[in-house]
Amino acid sequence: MTNLDFSPDKGQDERIIAKLMRSKAFKLLLALVVVSIIVQLVMSVRELISSGSTKVLSDGQVTVRQKAMHVDIKYLDRADWPISRRFGDAFTTWSFITKMDWDLKPVPHTRPPQFILEKMSIDLNLPIMIFLPYGVPEKLHDHEMGHLKICQKVYDEAAQSALDYGKRMIGQTFVARVGYAADAKQTVIREAHVDFDQQFRKQSEDETDKISDFYDQITHHGLNNVNPDQGVTMALQKYAQWRANGGTDGQQPPQIKGPSAAQDSVKINSDDKAVKKDRQKSK
Repeated sequence: MTNLDFSPDKGQDERIIAKLMRSKAFKLLLALVVVSIIVQLVMSVRELISSGSTKVLSDGQVTVRQKAMHVDIKYLDRADWPISRRFGDAFTTWSFITKMDWDLKPVPHTRPPQFILEKMSIDLNLPIMIFLPYGVPEKLHDHEMGHLKICQKVYDEAAQSALDYGKRMIGQTFVARVGYAADAKQTVIREAHVDFDQQFRKQSEDETDKISDFYDQITHHGLNNVNPDQGVTMALQKYAQWRANGGTDGQQPPQIKGPSAAQDSVKINSDDKAVKKDRQKSK
């Protein structure tokens, strides 16, 4: 009896596959697959960017548009340090920026002129700048990232805070402080802006400032062994307790700044070498 061997010729299969892979048709097909995958990835990234770049909240009368937090990190040589060395080896700046448009209805036959706020739109932005020296130690880098996380935490809730206060302003009557109709509306807009800005700052920049102060106290500006993430959590808890006590822990409550503060002022957090030197001297 003759035994028939139906086992595949592996050598022949390999030669066929190798020939196929060298063919132009296969190379073209492979290129098309790669291009298709790249296009899908690019479209997915674009979709994520467009959907995540601006957060919009609205109740019909108040609309809040919140841009994504923008962070710049600059590494500088000591000779290029932009401010006095007393601010230390690293620092972070932030500024909560508000821009508003007002729909004000004039109240007829009023002297001085009066306006009722019917609608408003609010644009929020938070630019952050982190300055670090070249060759920054990991511990110092992580400490500054803690300040960034605090900013993100507060900014995540800022749109809702702006919407809530904006809703409370709707229907308010604003009285112009000038008698000329041509200037009255601009006067009212400035007054409304100051009113909103002062209240909003309490739940945005002033809150960030205070939490960051607690964070620096808890972590000793990054010089002790408290983990930055743990320091952020402890700072948030301490701030909540401080608020619950009405700011009566012996520290001054955040001060409300002027009408242009949201656009002009920044908070500088420093990790000062002097702190480290004082600590070394005390040992």
